[in-house]
Amino acid sequence: MRLLKNYLCRLSACTLLLLPFLLAPLLFGRAHPYQPPQPLPADPFTDLHCHTAGLGAGGSGCFVSDALRHSFKLRFYLRAFGVT
Repeated sequence: MRLLKNYLCRLSACTLLLLPFLLAPLLFGRAHPYQPPQPLPADPFTDLHCHTAGLGAGGSGCFVSDALRHSFKLRFYLRAFGVT
């Protein structure tokens, strides 16, 4: 029962966070918020992005998969970002 309650709570929170994005087309009069695909630029470019993860502190429900948790890579990731 507690697991179901946690799941529904997270689902509600996600829905509330996504609601503005779902309603944006109605509010701004666009068919959808996306642009059509564009060709890649001819000049070199740099892709910058990040990956986030949580370890479930404070009952957040975030997790790192067992495969990554037991991988040598996790130690390097944590050390690189100064996480203990």
